[in-house]
Amino acid sequence: MADNIRIVGNILSTTTVTRYSPNDTNLIQSRTLKENFGGVNDYIEYYVQDVFGNILNSNFNYLNYKFPSTGSGLTPRLTPVPNTTGDFTTQTSIEGTETSFDPQTLSEIPGTPLPPLYPIIEIDPIKDLQDLRYTTGEFKTRYNLFENVISNPSERALFIKEISPDRTEIRLSSIILSDIDILDTFNSINETISSVDYHIDHLLNFGNNEQYVAINVALDQNPEGYEILFKLYQPLPLSVQEKQTLWVVKEKSTPYVFDINLDQFITPPAPPTLRGPNFNIPIENQGTISTTYGTYSSLISNLQSLQSSSYSQIQSLLATQSIDINVDYTNFDDFVFFSSAKQRIVNFYTKVKEIEDYQNFINKYKPFVATTASLQTNINQYSSSINNIISNFDGYEYYLYFESSSY
Repeated sequence: MADNIRIVGNILSTTTVTRYSPNDTNLIQSRTLKENFGGVNDYIEYYVQDVFGNILNSNFNYLNYKFPSTGSGLTPRLTPVPNTTGDFTTQTSIEGTETSFDPQTLSEIPGTPLPPLYPIIEIDPIKDLQDLRYTTGEFKTRYNLFENVISNPSERALFIKEISPDRTEIRLSSIILSDIDILDTFNSINETISSVDYHIDHLLNFGNNEQYVAINVALDQNPEGYEILFKLYQPLPLSVQEKQTLWVVKEKSTPYVFDINLDQFITPPAPPTLRGPNFNIPIENQGTISTTYGTYSSLISNLQSLQSSSYSQIQSLLATQSIDINVDYTNFDDFVFFSSAKQRIVNFYTKVKEIEDYQNFINKYKPFVATTASLQTNINQYSSSINNIISNFDGYEYYLYFESSSY
């Protein structure tokens, strides 16, 4: 069979199903056929399965396909609109005439034109899943394109009367179809088999995506009721037993199976964004004079080259782990509880003396770095010591060093 489906949407994995074993397929001379779709008895079975093959949804009247408005060699007799309602009662043709069908049996009413036939139909497997309100997960979806030959999915007018011991032959009977109905359908199948030089797949359809290939057919004109016998390509599984109901279909095209991971098509929500900086917030004791924009690296590099107190202040602010709780450092009673105010001032004096000693050395020997390479190492070491001392200031020491001046 040739491809009859045009896929709409981004499908990553598509599989076509073969009814025969690879060894037999290699022995059969293949031929590409183009079956038109859209006849009265044509329909599509649609299945949704999980990754383990369990059926989650089944639909024997899938109608979400669309007929293409244009196509190679396609001149549709009827207006190509999506078949979304299942109502085959009337369709308006391009010429303005009407085609009528029996809505129960889907057979044409005598004296009316036939329905349109199309070589290609369009489906959207992802949208079909989303229409069933699946939003996430991995699924397999399958589309079977069939033509009803004997009965249909709603009637299932045939039942198994007998299965041969090797389970490759099956006798079917009916309490719904008349002998004339059975004779007519047998003649139609037999004529199809004998009049063409290639094999047409007729399938015994049990529903639940269970179909079995019939390779030959015979009629038993039993006086108690006509019966049809089918020779099967492979033995029936043990799960199929006598009295099970079924119908017979002809395969219009190779079934399509799609592996779909809906998670790959979900657009993640936009991450939260931060507001821009507000430079108008007053911060007590910390300057808010705006400067030009710059990167962290460029700012730090410029400050380091100047050996300024601003760089040390930034380092102290970045390194602090404390929270500003609006302590009044001019009042010892506001922050000295279990320590000595005198000792804290002595500690600060010692740190400042170290900073001044390091800075004096840097100022004294920096002009001679070009002639004595070892001086640069000492200067870098003392600069690092200064930064380390300042960045480890507590709140009171930070206040004394940067804010208090003569206090």
